[in-house]
Amino acid sequence: MRFLALLLAVQTLCLGFSAQAQSQAYVGGLAGLSVPRAEDSSSRPIYGLLAGARLEREWGLGAFFLSSQKNESVEGVDRKFSFDLYGFEGSFHFDNVADGAVVGLRLGFAEVSRELAAGTLKLTPVVFGAFFGYDHFISSFFSVGGEGSLMVITSEKGSLAGVSLEESRWAMLNFSLVGKFWF
Repeated sequence: MRFLALLLAVQTLCLGFSAQAQSQAYVGGLAGLSVPRAEDSSSRPIYGLLAGARLEREWGLGAFFLSSQKNESVEGVDRKFSFDLYGFEGSFHFDNVADGAVVGLRLGFAEVSRELAAGTLKLTPVVFGAFFGYDHFISSFFSVGGEGSLMVITSEKGSLAGVSLEESRWAMLNFSLVGKFWF
């Protein structure tokens, strides 16, 4: 629900800039592989949504949502470990140098859920990172491409069954296929 509100805010902002002749808004999805460096985790599928706009020829502003859920085997017991990442991104598009290439920064929040023996620990730390990608335009309104990102989830304290716990800072590498509709 929070992502939908974030998406609506970005789309409203992007439509406000649509009077500029060079702006282009997009909505898209991604699917791929995430490799978290969190304790008791392994590589896993990741999927997500992207929305935003190129405000000028090179600069862009947008929103992201990435999600992954998987059961991890901890000492022979399957336990759920999931995370959702959402927030804003700023991007630079390499027009007239390497058409379709993009780099950017992301900042937002994560909802991390880890099943432990005493119950499920749920935390909402800050997330930040960088991404790079390539959009190959199939037509003027649709592109496919790839994206790689490095995201860092900050440490956060929580409690479970009256015991104070801390989730340490961890990072993840993501590799995804991306499809975008441009308008």
